[in-house]
Amino acid sequence: MQELGYRPNAIARSLASPRTRILALHLPEFAVSAGETVFEIVRGAYK
Repeated sequence: MQELGYRPNAIARSLASPRTRILALHLPEFAVSAGETVFEIVRGAYK
């Protein structure tokens, strides 16, 4: 592997796994920009 310069590819690895490791967030459309509130929601989901 080292001689050929092989490096693992995360995208290729994800194709071989049944887990997607993708999280989708559905947020309501705000009439007025929610700004920091939306960032807090995303930040909380990331942890």
